[in-house]
Amino acid sequence: TVIEAFGLAQSARFATVTAGWEEREDEDKELHEHLWGRSVNLRLYERSDAALREDPELRAGVRWRTERLREVQELYRVRVAHALEAARELFRREPSKNGPDLLARVRAGAIETLRDLDREHEGLVGAIREEFVARWTPLERPAVVRQHSEVEGLLADVPLVCVAGGHVAILLDV
Repeated sequence: TVIEAFGLAQSARFATVTAGWEEREDEDKELHEHLWGRSVNLRLYERSDAALREDPELRAGVRWRTERLREVQELYRVRVAHALEAARELFRREPSKNGPDLLARVRAGAIETLRDLDREHEGLVGAIREEFVARWTPLERPAVVRQHSEVEGLLADVPLVCVAGGHVAILLDV
């Protein structure tokens, strides 16, 4: 319906991204049929895997990034669990007769603490991703350049890319 609403139903082809399905990336028959049998799967997960098999140095960099991101996520979870429990406790409390405004301010502070943790976590994740790009320059590596070029060729006449969902972190990585 959306494709038809944009006037794209008569397009020659559509590109699909099913990388979030990981090893099941090629199980896209139903999606292909839904797109009138005119889709081409970009196979980004497969392409990423092939580039990493070809480039051991990049594979080591991806491993470093993955381990760093996993560690920062674990540390974030420890901190956010305690902050969430404090916020929950504050929201379970009934305001006192003498100071409902006080409880409201403290509750707002608890929510702001969670937002601060989220912002800090987002910054750390971004810094790790930036360091990975700076140290391993993935977009300049021959195996990645070759895969990127092939994908560009597949997208040349494609007006629409459909992302089928799946594991969001995998989608971001590939």
